[in-house]
Amino acid sequence: MPYDSLTREEARQLCDRLLDGTPEALEDCLSFFEADSKGLWHNRARAKLARRFKHISLSPHQQARVMNAIIRRFISGDFSEQFVDQLHLALRIEASQLYAAAERVSSDAKPHIRKCADWILADRSRIR
Repeated sequence: MPYDSLTREEARQLCDRLLDGTPEALEDCLSFFEADSKGLWHNRARAKLARRFKHISLSPHQQARVMNAIIRRFISGDFSEQFVDQLHLALRIEASQLYAAAERVSSDAKPHIRKCADWILADRSRIR
């Protein structure tokens, strides 16, 4: 599915389809979540999906897909302010994987990546 042309309303409808609970809706939402589309409201839709994914049972394979997308965005620095919802989801799915990624980029040249890494590593300190 070509996600770049998805409108704001279509992105909202896609998020709402997750509530249907069908395997097809979940797959469409996971595929969109993984995509690197940049349309209007796309990052907000990913934030909404991240919040909703926390309340459904994802298979280990689906969890890996979500983690790979989040960590790829984190390491590349290709994320927006709504990215924090994705980080919260990653902390719930596999915190150790996110902590390891944060350690790898904690001295990155891009300040927004370092700031995000510091936030993640501070979270790790709080739970120890």
